[in-house]
Amino acid sequence: MRFKALFVCYLSLQATFAAANDTVTSEVDPATTAGSKIYTDHVGYDRIGSKFAVVGLPQGDQAESADFELINCQNGAVVFTGKLSVAEKVQDWSANSFYRADFSDFDGQGEFKLQVRLSRGATIVSQNFKIEGALHFRQTFDKSLDYFFRSRAVSEPAWSWDRNLRVVGNNSMRPVNLQGGWYDAAGDISKYLSHLSFANYMNPQQIPLTAWALALLYERNVHLPQNREDQAQRLLAEAQFGADFLVKMLTPDGYFYI
Repeated sequence: MRFKALFVCYLSLQATFAAANDTVTSEVDPATTAGSKIYTDHVGYDRIGSKFAVVGLPQGDQAESADFELINCQNGAVVFTGKLSVAEKVQDWSANSFYRADFSDFDGQGEFKLQVRLSRGATIVSQNFKIEGALHFRQTFDKSLDYFFRSRAVSEPAWSWDRNLRVVGNNSMRPVNLQGGWYDAAGDISKYLSHLSFANYMNPQQIPLTAWALALLYERNVHLPQNREDQAQRLLAEAQFGADFLVKMLTPDGYFYI
C-alpha cells in the first residue's frame, strides 16, 4: 500500500522535485546557455520549510559559489540572494554538474523566479513558481482523500467474496464478514494489515496506519483548505470506514485475522 505510506509522509515532508523547468535567458544569446537548466518544484514551495532549486550545467561550465537571486515577479525586485553550493555529479544519469540554490531562509509569499549569474557572464532564469503558506497541503489534500475513497474495497466480486470468508485462526471455522478496507494498490484487489513478514519490528501497518492517520488528522482539527466543512466530513467518513474494517478483523479473543 505504497500510496498510503506516501499520504503520511506528505504531511511532514516537502514534495520532491517533480518537473524540470526549462530555463530562459534575456541577457545573452540562448546558444551560450544551451543545456543549462534550473530545476524547481513545479507545485511551488511552502512558506515555512526548506526551499531549494537545483541548477544543472553542461560539462565545461562552472558555477561553484556563483550568485543566485530570488526575484519578485510582480515588481522585479530582488528579495533574496545567495550562493550556489559545490558541484555534484549524479552517477549514470547525466554528464552535467549540479548545484543547489538554497533559499529556505526566505519566508515571503507570492510569485517568484530564480536568476543565476554564471562566471562566464551568462544568465539563466527559471520559470515562475509560487511560495505560499501550506501550499503543498492545499494542493494535495483533496486529491489524497479522493484516492482513498476510490480505493475502497467495495467493488464486485471482492465485496461479495469478503462477506463470508473462512480465515486461518478462526477456531469455530464459521465464515466471517471482512468487507471493507482499502485495496492494496491500483488493479490489486488484495488488502493487508501488514506485509506479513516474520520480523518483530519495522513492519509497515498498512490499513491500520492509514485509518489512524486519517483519524488523527481529523481530531487535531487542522486548518483545512478554505476551511471547507465538507472536507472535514469526508476525512471523518474515511477514517470511520477504515476503523469499521479493523473492528471486523478483530477476533473475539482480541487478535487480528491476518
